[in-house]
This record gives sequence, structure tokens and C-alpha cells, in this order.
Amino acid sequence: TRPAERKGTAGRHGIVLVPSVLRGTPSYIDEIEKKSPAQKAGLQPDDLILFIEREFIGSCKNFRDVISQHQPGDKINVLVKRKQNILSIELELD
Repeated sequence: TRPAERKGTAGRHGIVLVPSVLRGTPSYIDEIEKKSPAQKAGLQPDDLILFIEREFIGSCKNFRDVISQHQPGDKINVLVKRKQNILSIELELD
């Protein structure tokens, strides 16, 4: 199991993305940590993260860069594509 994406003082979210094998690897969720903010918010494996707080997330790298700007306690809006649906999910970092 790979560790959840974390960087600097960013809040914990519990999202594990697919391996970033190319520079533009899409930000698909591979796993969700149990009892994490992501699980509580309802995020699921295979969700594609499209936007965080109106910032386009085109790759795993973009996800790490954008999420690192947020602190524990922040409530962020995450727009994901799940199958054929677009969902807006509020995620509170801890």
C-alpha cells in the first residue's frame, strides 16, 4: 500500500492517487484510507479529481501542488467525475 498523498503542512485527506508514471498522469483515486476525511466525505476509488476550489487538477502533480496550499481544518470543494456523473464534494482536512 502506498502512503496517502501528503506534503508540507497540508491537512490530511486520506486520498491515495494512482501511481504517477508520466508527467500528465490523471488524478484518479486509487485508494481511500479508512476513517479518513476523504472516506467521511464520500470519495471513492476510481473517482477522477477534476477541480479543487475552482483550480483545475489535470494530473497527480497538480493535485499535490494544490492540496499542499491547504491547512488542517480547511473545508475544500472537490469536483470529481464518477462514472458518468460530476459530483461536488466538500472535504474537511484534518
